[in-house]
Amino acid sequence: MVSVITWRKRPNHCVKLTGWDSAIKRASYPEGYLIKPGVLRPHPAAYTGRWAAMQKSLAIINEAIDTFQPYKVFALFSGGNDSVCSVHIASHAKQFDGAVFIDTGIKIQQTLDHARATAERFGWNFQIVQTPESYDKIVKKYGFPGASAHRYMYIMLKERALDRLMRETKTHRNQSIMLITGVRQHESARRMKNVTGAVVKQKSRVWVAPLWDWTDEVKAAYMAEYNLPQNPVKPIMHISGDCLCGAYNDKGDLQMLKAFYPQEAERIEKLQTEVMKTHPWAWDEMPPKWWRDYKNGQRFLSDEFLPLCWQCDNLAAQHSVQRTGGESGQQNLFSAGEVLPAKVTAKSPRR
Repeated sequence: MVSVITWRKRPNHCVKLTGWDSAIKRASYPEGYLIKPGVLRPHPAAYTGRWAAMQKSLAIINEAIDTFQPYKVFALFSGGNDSVCSVHIASHAKQFDGAVFIDTGIKIQQTLDHARATAERFGWNFQIVQTPESYDKIVKKYGFPGASAHRYMYIMLKERALDRLMRETKTHRNQSIMLITGVRQHESARRMKNVTGAVVKQKSRVWVAPLWDWTDEVKAAYMAEYNLPQNPVKPIMHISGDCLCGAYNDKGDLQMLKAFYPQEAERIEKLQTEVMKTHPWAWDEMPPKWWRDYKNGQRFLSDEFLPLCWQCDNLAAQHSVQRTGGESGQQNLFSAGEVLPAKVTAKSPRR
């Protein structure tokens, strides 16, 4: 493994980092900013290029560790290309307790296999945390979510898995746990509103986004430099594959899934047959407008801090116009807990 904090003093007060090409191996620092292993406080003027992106990201993690003194430091690893970069950087921080995969119960198995194999290759401690909720039970009761209910799927499939991780890890209620993610502001315009910086303290959780300022070009260069494996699902389904809840699906996604991942598609088709008996829309469809009208009166809660679904946010704008006709007030389908009576049809008047 390439060492990213191997330093030695040079006569001209430069530092040397192993592993980078000759164009960016050396960077000048003023006196007083010579860095020791595990202590990373580069002079801001030295932040240039890929080398700087790597070092700035590591500095964000190490400074957060110094500030909050977490009991454990976990890097959340969805198997995606952003998270593999953040886990790789986190593994070189002064404290790193492993990579965590959140098992939503509705995933592409190849994604989990890819994440596990990557962790094994780099020697990361790999932990799978299963959500206590059942996706099948959720959609049988409420229907497939659609974009308007994404927040509720996040809470049930990911947030509650994190609650389990916190309970099983902490030994004292005052301890904090650091969670490192691959969220990037360049990936999502809405996330720029909801996440205001690279480090966010949320009760006993310390969220750190070391790739916050990275562009696609920096990420691609970093992956090539360290030979990080690409997610095999992304080029096909345009998602990392750790969650197939259906919140931001497009019509035809099920057919695409059937062509490349028949086992996962078969499960969803069987589930879809049962769900549509009481909730008449498919896994890759939005709940129809007449259904939302029927549920009128249930307020849709505004988006909050959803750090594990940041990639979903950049799909929201694409779906808002074509799927809701630009409506600004979508209905909260998950809070009603009510099944449409058989006698009510698309043309039936509202009660």
